[in-house]
Amino acid sequence: FNGIGHIKSIFEEPSPVVYVPLNSKYSIKLNDQSKEAEVAICMSVASKRFQPFLMEPSGVKILRIGRDQWSREMRIILGDNVNGKVEKLILGETITEAGKWSGYPPHRHQEYNPPEELPFEEVYYYRFDRPQGFGIQVHYGSKSYPDSAYIIHDGDVFVIPDGYHP
Repeated sequence: FNGIGHIKSIFEEPSPVVYVPLNSKYSIKLNDQSKEAEVAICMSVASKRFQPFLMEPSGVKILRIGRDQWSREMRIILGDNVNGKVEKLILGETITEAGKWSGYPPHRHQEYNPPEELPFEEVYYYRFDRPQGFGIQVHYGSKSYPDSAYIIHDGDVFVIPDGYHP
């Protein structure tokens, strides 16, 4: 895929995504060496091989969820919009206005109880539109980790294997 990744800001529009299938080789090359690029590589265990594809920002499903102090924009990049094209990988972006909660009400993903709960791990990669920005990640009810609250900064990664997290 050529000529992708030209967005002004992740806060203004969804990111383009390339799906690279199981057991594939790939390379990433900047066409303009005078510019910088930020690339996130997300992986999941898989057993089925699908065709590679490009998800353009226009194909991203955008929802407004929550209300009051816990409203936010959810961008579903790889979800039900790519059924039959990926295995065991869900990818999205959440844009939350300053001072609001992003994951309220608390939820977890450790038991098969659809539609309320499905088992999967979550990985959060945090970006803030200002370098001094920060957030708080709460994690409790885990089988493996103590109940905790963490101060999150720009570029931090938080892995949630189980337990509740708002």
